[in-house]
Amino acid sequence: MGAIHEEAAEAAAGRDVWLVGGGNVASQYLEADLLDVVRVTIVPAVLGAGLPLFAGAVAPMRLVGMTPSDNGMAEPAYEIAT
Repeated sequence: MGAIHEEAAEAAAGRDVWLVGGGNVASQYLEADLLDVVRVTIVPAVLGAGLPLFAGAVAPMRLVGMTPSDNGMAEPAYEIAT
């Protein structure tokens, strides 16, 4: 993960990096203190099982924005409290 993060940060040249990869990847970045905002896309469907977003990692988050879409999805943005 470290090498991938360094490569992405260098390629971004100071701009934001969008990380996509599910709970396992997000947990690794959270535990390494490399996240400052979490955006979660909510799809209006109920799933009976699945992987948690952050397996084993816990961090206080504050809702800082919500972006709705025309297809019924919504994307809340959470700031990681440090």
